[in-house]
Amino acid sequence: MSLTRKQLGEMGIDSDNIETIIKAHIEVTDALKKERDNYKAEAEKLADVQKKLDETEKKVTENEDFKKKFEELESKISAKETAEKKSGAFRKLLKERKYSDKGADKIIECGGYIDKIELDENNCIKNPDKLMIEVDSDWDVFKPSETITYATPSTPPKNTVTTEKNSEVAQYAKSYYNRLYGEKKES
Repeated sequence: MSLTRKQLGEMGIDSDNIETIIKAHIEVTDALKKERDNYKAEAEKLADVQKKLDETEKKVTENEDFKKKFEELESKISAKETAEKKSGAFRKLLKERKYSDKGADKIIECGGYIDKIELDENNCIKNPDKLMIEVDSDWDVFKPSETITYATPSTPPKNTVTTEKNSEVAQYAKSYYNRLYGEKKES
């Protein structure tokens, strides 16, 4: 509420004192207005600062999300590298045990042994014999056989002696020649 000259005159204050009171009142209100304007300017700056703070917090959150994604990616890459090392060592062991390449591929792909494998500092499988006992019992279809079998022909050749005149091939060649060029006269 502001003071007016009329209000002061009604209170019975003389005109000299009214002017002094009004000047003092104006000084106080001007100071308050100036202080209010300063606070208003500070409040506007505070809004800008708050906006920058919100943007910074958003960036920090984004950076934390990026960091989490990066850590997840690192762990996936590490797991993949470890699996590849285990797979390579297992493949080498299967080859040493004379499994075929196709058999090794099937065992590695479908057997589920990669998770069970532990590698030492030289990337070699710990306890390979224990692992191979399990592999041999599960995958005996791909286990290499030790016996050699020979196929026997269903019809053996008629002549076991291979002389030029008596062999079956020689007789066939002679009859073919005779059909093309006629009988050959022997001298």
